[in-house]
Amino acid sequence: MGACSNREVLFGVKQNRCQFILLIFVNALVGALLGLERTRIPAWANWHFGINQHTYILSFIAVFGFFKAITNLTTGYLLARFSRKTILVAGWLLAFPIPFLLSIDMGWLIMLSINALLGIQQGLTWSTTVVMKMDIVGSKQRGLAMGLNEFAGYFALALSAWLVGRQSVFDYNTLFPILPALIIILGGLMTSALLIWDTQAHVDVTMQKAKPQTSIANPFKQATFKNRTLRSFTQVGFFNNLNDGLMWGLLPALCLQFHYSNEQLALLAGVYPAVWALAQLLTGPLSDWNDKGNLLAWGMGLQALAISGLAWYNSFTVAFFCAVLMGIGTALVYPTCLSGIVAHTHPAQRTQVLGVYRFWRDFGYVAGALSTGIIADLFGISIALQVIALLTLGSGAYVVYSQQRWQLVL
Repeated sequence: MGACSNREVLFGVKQNRCQFILLIFVNALVGALLGLERTRIPAWANWHFGINQHTYILSFIAVFGFFKAITNLTTGYLLARFSRKTILVAGWLLAFPIPFLLSIDMGWLIMLSINALLGIQQGLTWSTTVVMKMDIVGSKQRGLAMGLNEFAGYFALALSAWLVGRQSVFDYNTLFPILPALIIILGGLMTSALLIWDTQAHVDVTMQKAKPQTSIANPFKQATFKNRTLRSFTQVGFFNNLNDGLMWGLLPALCLQFHYSNEQLALLAGVYPAVWALAQLLTGPLSDWNDKGNLLAWGMGLQALAISGLAWYNSFTVAFFCAVLMGIGTALVYPTCLSGIVAHTHPAQRTQVLGVYRFWRDFGYVAGALSTGIIADLFGISIALQVIALLTLGSGAYVVYSQQRWQLVL
């Protein structure tokens, strides 16, 4: 009964397999909705809106990241006051205007406004599915749960981005595939409202069994700079999404600069998140028993190598290899940070600390979009790639330094 009913409180993936699969499915739909725009909008800026400066092209990522970051932070506190299911359903309801608005050619500023709405919707839904999975799996399978969660979201994103790219990145008569978007939103809303049950009973049991632990006076300050362990996770998340924002915004521009075909662009846009997603099936469980600091350091190092490779070579084969390498590096980081944050926070404050972490992680989109856009406009795309590669390498080096300096147990 525990697997498919909320009447009995059991912990574990197997014990809650029906709800876990439904949450995986919902998160896949969240990722697919975002993937519909990932390939197309950077190219639209050049070809449809007549925008040539990288700073303006990447502004849509900055807007998305800013509103998603703020929503992540807010959601962390909302989840401590309202039911998980309520927040999840509200996120899907907010998505309904998006396909209709994006199907109308209304100009770049309106497009930015729509991206703000998408950021809010993604922050509400993705954050909530993460927390609900953490609620039901217990302490021993957090990495596995996050690996499966991020696999579902990013593999769906990759598939969606690839399919849209193959349809035609340069077909601007229809600005958004409205029918697939509506199917995704309806599927997410109906599943969340009718099939998924709230996980408050699991939260109550976890609170009863939790060991006494000093509460964090100010979760935002602690996770940002005061607590050494939480700070390491937070800074890695920030720089990870900083370079993901670069890949999202500048990879299509780099492909256009190198005169890659539409199929090649679609393949590169899809393979990076696809590898990222698939590899998390391994790296998620790996983070449950392996040293998290080593995984983070290796992940950021591989990302730095991949970004640097994109800057030095204009071969499609090399670009494809770098995209694969980037996906592996990101897969080492994502589930490790999420499971690590949860492991080092008390259940009573878990949603708040996760919200702070996800705030800084997605604020990396803002920093990455603005900084790389300015650098690319002033000095070229290759220099922008090298700067971000160095910052990414520095983030991984900081984790190593933290372990040696403070004997940080991640």
